[in-house]
Amino acid sequence: MHVITGKFILDSASEVAKMLDALVGRVERSRGRAGCIDYQFAQSLVDPCEILLMEKWASQGDLDAHMAIPDPEFSEVLASVRIRSVHISVCEAGEERVMMER
Repeated sequence: MHVITGKFILDSASEVAKMLDALVGRVERSRGRAGCIDYQFAQSLVDPCEILLMEKWASQGDLDAHMAIPDPEFSEVLASVRIRSVHISVCEAGEERVMMER
């Protein structure tokens, strides 16, 4: 499994609003792709200009296939919003254990 985590820090609340609108579609499209275990974006509870990313993919091949599919709507927003900083990383994870569940 490949886990991607990331953080976008945008310039303002209005920039965050633009990004969040585009992310709804991105999440819906991505969750339907082969090998997608989970795909989420969330606005930080601590910093309203921070958007957090978490993805889980079954394999590197599934992640590569996802990255190869053009997403003009999301790409347009990424190119137009004022992003102060971004950091995205990927790690290969072994077995996943449930720590809490209801």
